[in-house]
Amino acid sequence: MPPCRPDASSLRPRTVVVRAVVVALVATGLLWNTGAYANPPAALSRAEQAAAISLAARTQAQQGNFTHCAAMYHEAFGLDGKTPGYLFSAARCEQKAGAFAEAIEHFRRFAELADAGDPLIAKAAAYRKECADELARQQAAQREQRVREQQAREQQAREQQVREQQAREQQARERAALARVSAQKSEGKPTAPNAGSAGPAVALKASPNLARRERWGWVAAAAGAASIGIGAWQIGDGLTARSDLDAQLRAVAGASLDGKVRTMSQEAALARESRADLSIKVGAALAGVGAVSGGVALWLLLAPDGERVTLRPRRDLRGAQLTVRF
Repeated sequence: MPPCRPDASSLRPRTVVVRAVVVALVATGLLWNTGAYANPPAALSRAEQAAAISLAARTQAQQGNFTHCAAMYHEAFGLDGKTPGYLFSAARCEQKAGAFAEAIEHFRRFAELADAGDPLIAKAAAYRKECADELARQQAAQREQRVREQQAREQQAREQQVREQQAREQQARERAALARVSAQKSEGKPTAPNAGSAGPAVALKASPNLARRERWGWVAAAAGAASIGIGAWQIGDGLTARSDLDAQLRAVAGASLDGKVRTMSQEAALARESRADLSIKVGAALAGVGAVSGGVALWLLLAPDGERVTLRPRRDLRGAQLTVRF
């Protein structure tokens, strides 16, 4: 008995099933490679292609890729403009992605294109208001941030102006002080009354930066003390070496029959004597340097008062006399 051939009524459901399977396969491929929807099978209609893309877009939304999801829904709406639901979904994804201005515009377009009885129109209006409120908050926060930044810049500018003004006033005071000293020198008037003085006295005014003078004064004092200590040690070492050499020479000379040194050559004795003398000279020089440093430290530490330290020419005009009053 020959097989029965199916009639036309039995072929239509199978065709629908085949098309559904093809759409599912295309959607599955898009899940793995989102770029595949750019080239859908030519056998599918534009509406079917849009449906396949929307399935892949839904998966992207579930994964939190809202920006990509919105782009895919826009692609689907471009293929099937008779389904404004794609535009609603795209706007919803833009809202979740933080693109509130774009979401507001697309919610508005959806409301214009949707049927009058579409229940999504009310949701679109509510979402559009949420986007508008959030956009307003963002804009307000940005304005406040710009105001704070502007205020900070203005405050910095004011502080800089104050510092510059203080620096100019300080320089003016220094120039005025120097001018007064120069005028007193040119007129030959002493800075302090002293009838028995041999010449005009010049008061040593403190430097404007007292902290710096005091710091250098303590540095000079420390350097002077260290130099004097090392010099004293050098002098003591040299004197000890001379004493040891003399004692050794006397002991050896007393033990010799003819008074000659037998255990130390004359060159060795002279070398030891020369080293001892050099140590004494170096120690004396270091002590002198330390004394000078101490004097400088004394002047730096006492000069800030400006009235306790004076410098005046000697009577014979050979040098100057430094006077310190405590």
